[in-house]
Amino acid sequence: MQKYGTKSIYIIILNWNRKKDIIKYLQSLKNIKYSNFNIVAMDNGSIDGSQKNY
Repeated sequence: MQKYGTKSIYIIILNWNRKKDIIKYLQSLKNIKYSNFNIVAMDNGSIDGSQKNY
Protein backbone atom coordinates (compact mmCIF):
# COMPACT_ATOMS: atom_id res chain seq x y z
CA MET A 1 0.00 0.00 0.00
CA GLN A 2 1.41 3.37 -1.02
CA LYS A 3 1.14 6.45 1.13
CA TYR A 4 -0.96 9.41 0.04
CA GLY A 5 0.94 11.63 -2.34
CA THR A 6 3.52 9.15 -3.58
CA LYS A 7 2.06 8.50 -7.04
CA SER A 8 2.92 11.15 -9.61
CA ILE A 9 -0.01 12.56 -11.55
CA TYR A 10 -0.22 14.93 -14.50
CA ILE A 11 -2.77 17.70 -14.84
CA ILE A 12 -3.24 18.56 -18.49
CA ILE A 13 -5.00 21.78 -19.46
CA LEU A 14 -6.00 22.32 -23.07
CA ASN A 15 -6.76 25.86 -24.17
CA TRP A 16 -8.01 27.72 -27.22
CA ASN A 17 -8.89 31.41 -26.93
CA ARG A 18 -9.99 31.23 -23.28
CA LYS A 19 -7.67 33.81 -21.71
CA LYS A 20 -9.90 34.59 -18.70
CA ASP A 21 -10.55 30.91 -18.02
CA ILE A 22 -6.94 29.74 -18.26
CA ILE A 23 -5.90 32.32 -15.65
CA LYS A 24 -8.58 30.99 -13.27
CA TYR A 25 -7.60 27.37 -13.93
CA LEU A 26 -3.92 27.99 -13.24
CA GLN A 27 -4.64 30.00 -10.09
CA SER A 28 -6.96 27.28 -8.77
CA LEU A 29 -4.12 24.75 -8.96
CA LYS A 30 -2.48 26.53 -6.02
CA ASN A 31 -5.13 24.91 -3.80
CA ILE A 32 -4.15 21.32 -4.59
CA LYS A 33 -3.24 19.39 -1.46
CA TYR A 34 -1.68 16.46 -3.35
CA SER A 35 2.10 16.75 -3.19
CA ASN A 36 3.33 14.95 -6.31
CA PHE A 37 1.90 16.46 -9.49
CA ASN A 38 2.99 18.07 -12.74
CA ILE A 39 1.09 20.59 -14.81
CA VAL A 40 1.07 20.60 -18.60
CA ALA A 41 -0.68 23.56 -20.23
CA MET A 42 -1.20 23.31 -23.97
CA ASP A 43 -2.49 26.02 -26.27
CA ASN A 44 -4.02 25.29 -29.67
CA GLY A 45 -3.04 28.44 -31.53
CA SER A 46 -4.97 31.04 -29.54
CA ILE A 47 -5.03 34.58 -30.88
CA ASP A 48 -6.31 36.22 -27.67
CA GLY A 49 -2.92 36.30 -25.92
CA SER A 50 -3.84 33.53 -23.50
CA GLN A 51 -0.58 31.62 -24.11
CA LYS A 52 1.30 34.45 -22.37
CA ASN A 53 -0.24 33.31 -19.05
CA TYR A 54 1.67 30.04 -18.77
